Amino acid sequence: MIEFESVGKTFRDGTAAVVDLSLVVPTGTVTVLVGPAGCGGTTALQMVNRLVEPTSGRILWDGSPLRSRRRTALRRQIGYVAQGGGLFPHRTVVDNIGTVPSLLGWTRSKTRRRALELLDSVGLERGLADRYPAQLGEGQQQRVALARALAADPPVVLMDEPFAAADPAVRRELHTSFLDLQRSTARTVLLVTHDVDEAVALGDQVAVLQADGHLAQVGSPQELLEHPADSFVAGFVGRDRGYRALSFAPASALDLGSVPVVRDAGSAAADRPTLVVDADARPVGWVDPAGPGEVRPLGATFEVESGTLRSALDAALTSPYGLAVGVSAAGGRYAGVATADAILAAVAQARREHRPEPVPVREPAEPQEQQAAGGAHPLTAVPLPDALDDAEDDAEDDGHRADPPGDGHAYAELGDESGQDVDLDVLRPGDETPDPLGADDETAIRETERAGVGR
Repeated sequence: MIEFESVGKTFRDGTAAVVDLSLVVPTGTVTVLVGPAGCGGTTALQMVNRLVEPTSGRILWDGSPLRSRRRTALRRQIGYVAQGGGLFPHRTVVDNIGTVPSLLGWTRSKTRRRALELLDSVGLERGLADRYPAQLGEGQQQRVALARALAADPPVVLMDEPFAAADPAVRRELHTSFLDLQRSTARTVLLVTHDVDEAVALGDQVAVLQADGHLAQVGSPQELLEHPADSFVAGFVGRDRGYRALSFAPASALDLGSVPVVRDAGSAAADRPTLVVDADARPVGWVDPAGPGEVRPLGATFEVESGTLRSALDAALTSPYGLAVGVSAAGGRYAGVATADAILAAVAQARREHRPEPVPVREPAEPQEQQAAGGAHPLTAVPLPDALDDAEDDAEDDGHRADPPGDGHAYAELGDESGQDVDLDVLRPGDETPDPLGADDETAIRETERAGVGR
């Protein structure tokens, strides 16, 4: 369990990104942070793996403060999917996935075996293993980024707008893959998005953040849609939140009717809606009364056992006769039809039976004068090398911040886009950047300079 206790973050320029955030991320669930641009979601996410340090409050992992853990060890227990995937362009798919296992000292054979297993898990062919990111499609790159985050089997995964760059069709496929993986592993996931539909589809718990960094409401997706805490939440989730809420009402409650069913459209009478099915009883379309033997488009269908009233209503709205065609989950066989009126009646009944109370959010504390934290913007701020990292941890415990030694060398501020390990050593002009696989952390992170990461 990850717990934020009155956490705040104010940057050196005075910008308050997160204000008095108190939130519990339950173990084994997906918690989504959603809000407008600048709401502080990414900053809150990066405070979990200590890419950014809070200026007030504290964050606990299973009751233990994150500040009590060394950054390097902490990050290797947390999977991270960065915005846009953040794959190393000069490394193959299998090497990208094996980034963290290699840093942990796994053998080449074990690392490759694990990478190939994850390719299967995220729905990619093993034949892609030795390709480079530029040789992959957009959706494939996102799947590789997800596989990399899971490579070392972390109990916690952070996902920063992981599907934002994908087109709608690819995004739906990625959502399905992600939910399938989550059902099989039940990891603790904290995900940031600006898309309400995505938050509702993926989250067990959704936290709505305001543009000023305050938490507006937290609860289940259904609670947010049906009982928004205030006008901001109601406006943000959208005027069509009632339609979205139908995603939580099962279609199994519908009383299905029937229509005539034929396999040959030419043999059907044209005096009433008649459904055409194939040899396996799967719906194909409707008999067209204007053209003997012709078939009109079917429209959408819904699964009777596992579908929702939203999918049923959508099926009715896309049907040329206003009839939602229900099919079985196994094989997609015709099961019956439902009218739009019957669906709306089921909606009314579901609302009468389920009236959850809104989850209250306590009023934020009065803003207090906070000391600005050192470091760069949250998208570029990274920890220092191991030796400096330890010195900084010690210095912060003493109430001050350590600075890099003034020895004339350029200390790298390159971020490992995997988000797993960004401890860097001194990089002097002309330093070599050998292959990191099987090497130590210092050499592995130097490799990122060749990719231009963080520049």
